[in-house]
Amino acid sequence: MLGTGTSKRLMLLALVLIVCLSAYLRLSGISWGLRSVAAIRLESAPDTSGYGHYLSFHPDEFISIRGMSPIRLLYGKLKAPDAYFEGTFNYYLWAVPRIFIDLCNGKETSARHLSPDQLTFILFAGRLMSVVFDLLTLLLVYAIICELTNQRVAALLGALLYGVFPIQVIYSHFMRTYTLANLLCVLVIWLSLKALKHREWWLFLITGIAAGLAAATRYPAALIITVPCGFVLLSGELGNEPWRQRLRNSFVYLLSGPIWLLACGFFVGLFVGEPMLFLDFRSVVEAIFFEASSYAPPGGKNPFDVTPVWRYLSVLIPHGSYPVLWLLIYASTLYAILRPALWPTTVPLLLFALLYTYAMAKGYLDLYARLTMLLMPVLCIFVGLAWADIFPKILNRPRVLLPTVIVLFLLILPTVVFDWVYGEAMKRRDVRDLVRNDIRNLSKGRSSTTIAVSEYGCFFYTAMPAVLPLETKNNNIKVQLESSLVIPADFFVIGFERPLPQKVRDSMIRKVESRGAFRFMKAYSRAPKVFGRTLNLSNFPVDMTYPFPTILLFAKTVPP
Repeated sequence: MLGTGTSKRLMLLALVLIVCLSAYLRLSGISWGLRSVAAIRLESAPDTSGYGHYLSFHPDEFISIRGMSPIRLLYGKLKAPDAYFEGTFNYYLWAVPRIFIDLCNGKETSARHLSPDQLTFILFAGRLMSVVFDLLTLLLVYAIICELTNQRVAALLGALLYGVFPIQVIYSHFMRTYTLANLLCVLVIWLSLKALKHREWWLFLITGIAAGLAAATRYPAALIITVPCGFVLLSGELGNEPWRQRLRNSFVYLLSGPIWLLACGFFVGLFVGEPMLFLDFRSVVEAIFFEASSYAPPGGKNPFDVTPVWRYLSVLIPHGSYPVLWLLIYASTLYAILRPALWPTTVPLLLFALLYTYAMAKGYLDLYARLTMLLMPVLCIFVGLAWADIFPKILNRPRVLLPTVIVLFLLILPTVVFDWVYGEAMKRRDVRDLVRNDIRNLSKGRSSTTIAVSEYGCFFYTAMPAVLPLETKNNNIKVQLESSLVIPADFFVIGFERPLPQKVRDSMIRKVESRGAFRFMKAYSRAPKVFGRTLNLSNFPVDMTYPFPTILLFAKTVPP
């Protein structure tokens, strides 16, 4: 039997190893596409709507750079119109590296005068922030499960799952707002437990501030304020009193102070993170409604249509926890919510998860796995709660314990392998660079070269970044969209968001060649491989395949 001190040291060592593994998975391939963003021109060129998108390998990192660009913290310039649609707090944090640039230059540097190296520095700093935020979230998940269960093994399991969830690992590579929203929401849960335990007014106030900052990072995260309220309502001491009486007493206590402290803190945090919501309310609301109208799902107006909600459960979360980790989190979640003794904890968390899932499913296109990221810490907490109840029951039963550990290992290992090969594949040269290099070589010796770009799908981050940098003042290469083509093109490029199955690729090649204007030259595609076999990412949500597009290159047919 291990002593208490030895056991604690082993638990600490295990936590350190989990953090190191999680950090490695998130840092592996983090330099992917950096130079593409360094080439972005933040001001739009004539007749090129979304010009920056045409140069960035990641479609949303340009939005982050553009939204951050007008912010000058040193000079009190806080307006960020291009960030109003989702919340500005993370954009203010991204603006901190600009302070170093301004200090080094000794003057204010406008966005359009940022050098490629300076843009690269800002993007890389933003990506590192995402990694740090997600690792801090992992530690908080561990702390929450320990606080709730006093079972470090279960807490380690929950932390490990969060550390290897593919959607978390993938999006920690990018300069986006999702990991900070996760951190702040998990911080609210942890602070709620502390406030409930100590009943100090300032803890409720700080909890509200953290919730306000979460809302200022991503507006849907405002729903996290339901968690501390739910904890207070269901925190009545068990005794001889009927549950209705306990609930009534908790409700009275909530109204006697905590709810007002939470509300005050919430608005303070919201003002700190999104001051323009109060100072320029109309502009912010217009940006929010424009975003909502652009991405609202077709059936979103029918409140009883739960098909989008089912897609979250059946498609997005399973892909976000690929390949089989979702089986573990679903089974553990079901076990946890069916245990009446856990209801004071599970009901508020489940209510938040359901409200968030329903709101996002009805208000935003259900095409993106990143929308499930806010649910992942909650699912990890459910896993910790379930296994804190299961482990003591099987600890002294080796015939049950050993198969259970083996099953857990077999469920988690494939996900770790997937994360590893994904990061390794991101280190390889991007196919857009390969296409650009080949066309440059093919254009040598020509008096002029015209490249037509198909507007199929998300061409602005698949095909266009591959060829647009070729169009400079020093050469005779012209890039045009297929719809605006005036003269016959020498090359034709078509991009796809994911690696394509061979049948789909061949079908598209035949379709283009049947027009008679172009002949197929080469297909460019690089997907992660496991033991020499290419992973099939063709059915993955599009935001999990940004580094792995497929590009088909065609050349003008030479008449006989």
